[in-house]
Amino acid sequence: MKRKWRKSIRKFDRECAELTAKQVKGYYLQKEELRKDVRLTLTYSIKEKCQSEHIIDLCDDHLQITSLGVHNGKDLEYEVQIVKQPWQFQGERWWLKCPGCDRKSSALYITREGPALMCWKCQKLKYLSPINNHDPFWKIDRRMRQIFLELGTEEWTPQDPIPRRPKGMHQKRYEALCDEYYHLDMERDRIFIEGAKKILGRMGRLENLLKH
Repeated sequence: MKRKWRKSIRKFDRECAELTAKQVKGYYLQKEELRKDVRLTLTYSIKEKCQSEHIIDLCDDHLQITSLGVHNGKDLEYEVQIVKQPWQFQGERWWLKCPGCDRKSSALYITREGPALMCWKCQKLKYLSPINNHDPFWKIDRRMRQIFLELGTEEWTPQDPIPRRPKGMHQKRYEALCDEYYHLDMERDRIFIEGAKKILGRMGRLENLLKH
């Protein structure tokens, strides 16, 4: 059974893909329905270029993973333990045990630099939010990009015009997104003009100092 690797919803400082405990639980339920062994082949790619391929066998209490050709051209085999935590009333929550630090995690990640499934700490991933808090454009650009994604367009630059209303979207929702986008665009221009004024003011003071 082949599955496309899910791109991480969380925004990190590097390109990565994730395998969540919720996904694994769904695969095991599917295995019980089929009543036969299920083997997953997951391919991690960046810009449609394959970076690594991983074969996952669903065993009783763990995942047996074979990463093809990632360790000096050789296959890397390792296990990921599954931890099942019962809820207070009924059901249970699934966790994946990181093979690097043995901590339970809701998701394991793979990057170009770290070809084995490990938690975000072992992969040394950093969230973009604290990194970009000093950047006044970051939150505005993120929201403008989200609006483009909601309108069905993945590529976005500040100069791009807002796309047409996609099929199935209500006109009222489309107009609300357009209004929000235009306000964000104006706010972005205001921040840019204020920053340019500060730089020009510093340059003017520097010129006066150089003259004297």
